[in-house]
Amino acid sequence: TSEIINGEAKVYAIYKDIVSVTYYSYKEMGSTVTKTYEINYLTNETGVVNQGNKVELETPGGLDGYEAIGWRKDTLALEAEYESYSEYNITETSVFYGNYKRNIELTYGANGGSTTPEKQIKTVIYNTALKLEEVEATFKLDKGTTRTGYTLEGWSETLNGETVYKEEITIKNNTKVYAV
Repeated sequence: TSEIINGEAKVYAIYKDIVSVTYYSYKEMGSTVTKTYEINYLTNETGVVNQGNKVELETPGGLDGYEAIGWRKDTLALEAEYESYSEYNITETSVFYGNYKRNIELTYGANGGSTTPEKQIKTVIYNTALKLEEVEATFKLDKGTTRTGYTLEGWSETLNGETVYKEEITIKNNTKVYAV
């Protein structure tokens, strides 16, 4: 490229490079795609400028029970840094990890009690850099049920079962607990 300054032509070099971008979708499905992109480096009086290549980030591949929410360039299970179909300027070889979310529900059975606590819902996020079985949610157990002549000892995952949980429960799937 060139420009004219005070009647004098200045010529700048443009260099091209090829970089690759790897997209990891749902890990256990082996959904990995690597694409290559051409990027431009433009020289000028201040040095070399990496102009990159603007690309549209696709949606991560499907995962039953989860909603694809976008991509992260790190392995954290947090909200997506880059939404699906957003534009990203590729300037170097990169890796994107698909992020997914779903709700886990904890419901209660009063087991003869007079009130049933409201269900609790937590949204969990899965990053494909992690193992799917690591996705879980911890709930503080409600103590708001009463039954005449009884004291609430805790909660069980089986009706009339032994007290297993008193303060909190960590679950991976929708779960119902019963007053004990």
